[in-house]
Amino acid sequence: MIPIRLTLQGLYSYQEKQVIDFDRLTRSHIFGIFGPVGSGKSAILEAISYALYGRTDRLNLTGDNRYYNMMNLKSNELLIEFIFTAGKQDTEYLTLVKSRRNSRQFEDVKAIEHTAYKKINNEWTPIELSSLESIIGLSYENFKRTIIIPQGKFQEFLQLGNKERTVMMKELFNLDKYELFFKVVSLETKNNQLIQHLEGQMAQLGEISLPRIEECESNLAVLKKEIEKKKFEWAIQQGQEMEFRKLRDLFIKIKETENTINQLKNQEAVFDQLEKSLQEFEYCQVNFKGLFESAEDSVQKIVRFRKSIDEYKAALLHTEGEISVCMVDFDAAKAEYENRETYNRQAGELLKISKLHELRDTGRKLSGNILHSEKILKETGEGIAKIRGLQDELKESIRNWKLQYPDMSLLSEVREWYAIKKQLESAKTETGFEIGVLDNEIDDIYKINSQLWLDECFSEIPESNDLGKTWELLDNKKNGLTIFRDRLGNEIEHLSLQARLEEYSANLEDGKPCPLCGSLAHPLPLNTQNVGEALLLTRQQRSDCENLISGIEQNQKKVREAESTIRAKNDVLKKLQLKLAEQNVKISFHLGQFKWEVYKEESALRKAFLSAEKIMSQIKAGENQFEMLNKQLDESEKLKEKFLRNIDETRHKLTANNTESGTLLQQIELFKAEDFIDRSVEEINLARENILKKYRDTETSFQLINSRLTNLHKNRDTISVSLQANQEALAAELKSQESITARIEEQLKNSAFPSVIEIRNILSRKQDVEHDKKKVSSFRQSLAVALRQMSTLTSETGEKQYDEETHRQLTTLLNETSEEITSKNQQVGKLASDLDTMKTDLLAYTGMRDRMAALALRGEDIKTLKQLFKGSGFVNYISTVYLQELCHSANERFYKLTRQKLSLEVTDDNTFQVRDFLNGGKIRNVKTLSGGQTFQAALSLSLALADSIQKITESSQNFFFMDEGFGSLDKESLAIVFDTLKSLRKENRIVGVISHVEEMQQEIDNYLKIVMDDERGSLIQSEP
Repeated sequence: MIPIRLTLQGLYSYQEKQVIDFDRLTRSHIFGIFGPVGSGKSAILEAISYALYGRTDRLNLTGDNRYYNMMNLKSNELLIEFIFTAGKQDTEYLTLVKSRRNSRQFEDVKAIEHTAYKKINNEWTPIELSSLESIIGLSYENFKRTIIIPQGKFQEFLQLGNKERTVMMKELFNLDKYELFFKVVSLETKNNQLIQHLEGQMAQLGEISLPRIEECESNLAVLKKEIEKKKFEWAIQQGQEMEFRKLRDLFIKIKETENTINQLKNQEAVFDQLEKSLQEFEYCQVNFKGLFESAEDSVQKIVRFRKSIDEYKAALLHTEGEISVCMVDFDAAKAEYENRETYNRQAGELLKISKLHELRDTGRKLSGNILHSEKILKETGEGIAKIRGLQDELKESIRNWKLQYPDMSLLSEVREWYAIKKQLESAKTETGFEIGVLDNEIDDIYKINSQLWLDECFSEIPESNDLGKTWELLDNKKNGLTIFRDRLGNEIEHLSLQARLEEYSANLEDGKPCPLCGSLAHPLPLNTQNVGEALLLTRQQRSDCENLISGIEQNQKKVREAESTIRAKNDVLKKLQLKLAEQNVKISFHLGQFKWEVYKEESALRKAFLSAEKIMSQIKAGENQFEMLNKQLDESEKLKEKFLRNIDETRHKLTANNTESGTLLQQIELFKAEDFIDRSVEEINLARENILKKYRDTETSFQLINSRLTNLHKNRDTISVSLQANQEALAAELKSQESITARIEEQLKNSAFPSVIEIRNILSRKQDVEHDKKKVSSFRQSLAVALRQMSTLTSETGEKQYDEETHRQLTTLLNETSEEITSKNQQVGKLASDLDTMKTDLLAYTGMRDRMAALALRGEDIKTLKQLFKGSGFVNYISTVYLQELCHSANERFYKLTRQKLSLEVTDDNTFQVRDFLNGGKIRNVKTLSGGQTFQAALSLSLALADSIQKITESSQNFFFMDEGFGSLDKESLAIVFDTLKSLRKENRIVGVISHVEEMQQEIDNYLKIVMDDERGSLIQSEP
């Protein structure tokens, strides 16, 4: 970006329009803008920044009433016009900033109108304001760090933190394009989705085998051969069936044709009569119909012409009478029309008399307004004096209240002590409550243990907290019950055996063999009594015993759970007891910190706070009242100024009113103004309207009469012409009628008809000639066709006969063969489809397997890339590379400026450090540099940045502008600055410097000087 021209007006201290011709300044490559402090030098850079970005560091975007504070208080409009070049082709751009002050309200400055233009074919073409940033290639913050550097921002890049500098490098050099982590993640996601998709497809395909495909191909070949054989049979059968079908159709057609011929011959007499009637009708229509219609038309025309002639004669007589009457009215209206201008002049003078009355009333009102405004002005002045007196009294009261206001820091300190005390005591109480709750919970658990002793009915009752003893007794009881349960099991087995033997014994009969020993005699069978009852009782006892054992095991589980719970709660209890002891120590220590005897009672502190709040509310109320009085004073002073302006304006209006009245009075000639003094404006206007109405009525009346007379003459001429035309047409039509009558009589003599009446009867028939002709022709044609068709069909059949049964059997066989072919074709289609599917699936499966292998390999590569780009590491690495290159470029200048003593380096965390060659090349912090060395380092980095920006934006020139406080430098540092600036003269760059140091002007030949005039504001003076 290279500036060409900047125009300022109404911005900050610039009251009058000032123009800076940068084109002249930049020719020398180094130029300066000098002037004393507060002259308006920095405002030039602010104007450029605002023109390009709509921002300024001096005022915030919101909250600072920016538009009002940017505008000079003596100006009513603000203007910034900045022209610059940018880009590879040095294209010219223009930005325009405009705003105006509200003429009625001084504080109201309208929103700034900000526009931008691009020069295309020597014409300014509007462009989007937002495009300026991309045209320049820099954000607002980086623009201030690299191109136009405001005061206090010169060393910012050198001292930026790692994060801010990295962000700046990313933006300057578009390093976001190297932020590839999320792109790699997206690639990984897509790759995984493809793998999952392929796995799903492969799972759906299943296993495909080649033997199955070969078997399918063999079956398909067999089916195709069978189909070919059946198709041959079907073709032979189809030919035979077609012969039978043709023969059947011939016999059907012969029968139908015989019926048609008989029907047509029955209708032949009717059509002969219709044909004769058509011939008569056509003859009459051709020879007589046209003559009859012409005769009738001629009679109607003669009647119409005679009627029209009578009407035109009557109209002509009436029109001539109206013309005679109208001529009398026309002569009278013409005389009055020629004298109508007198009315127009009278109306004009009445308008002036009406205006005189209005001016007189306005003058009275203006005089009254002046008296009223002077009265209010006096009252407003008295009110202002009264408000100022109240303000003085209120200031004194507020001062006394502030002297009474206590030390709030002391009160707050005491209140905080009491708050901490309450917190400690509350925490102690809460801890004590928690300990009590735990004790109760532990007691409740021990009560459960005592209940177990009672439930189990132990003979001895130990201590309630002896859970180990409880477990031991429960275990002993369970062991005893287990032994008893086992004995009951043995008893159940014995009783079960006896029950089975009893069943055998009851079934023994003499003479039948025993199922155990085979004996036929049973002298002493087993005799058992009540075995079944004993077995049931024993089983119930064992079930009860198992229930008791299960209950004991449940109780043992409760004991273990109780032991575990008590151990956990005892651990918590110990911690709480320790915490309680610590809280007691803290409370004792805190009580020892109390040192305010006045506030020993907390109620005294509360009273002090209430008193402070009361005083503060009085102060705030007083300040609010003072602010209200200030507003009232401002409003009163504004009102005073308003009425002063009103009085001046009203007096000017009164003078103008009197002057206009005198002028109008001299222009009145036809009337006397004194005659209308007692008449109102409405009456004068009414009289004027009446005169104007006479003027308009006279003109309208004359025009109407003239127009009516003209129309009457035209009507008379039109009627005469029409009357003559109708008379001529009537004579011609009478001759035509005689000729038509003679022709009709001649045609009748040549015809076979006896009279005209018979001919008219024939023509009156409602007969459709074309339709009837078509009917007759169609009948003749149908009869001839039927006869020819009958002859043809008889010759085709010859001596052949049709056998319906043989035809039916052949049709059935043909259908069966066709269905069999269709069935086999369906089988072929299914087999072919299955074969194609299997081949396609096999090919797809093979391709998917290869694709899966490729995707898996690609997934490994993506994982490697993901690790490389994780956490913006690659971007930070690129940023470090760019920063090192920037540092290397800056060192080419910095190393020379420091006379080979110092160079800049970049650490691993992207911060700057200095290598000191005077001290063995040791490393030290950049903050240890002197003021002049810091300036050289910052300048070298800024110029290197500017070079980089030039390459990025493809600009043909490099521009660098700094507003730096050189007055803070000592003589040695200032000398270094001079040397640095001198070295820039040898480079192909444009550098601008803003300073108030007079010594700088001696080093820079081409410069502007800014001076501050008390009346005219900041002024720009060009120097050679």
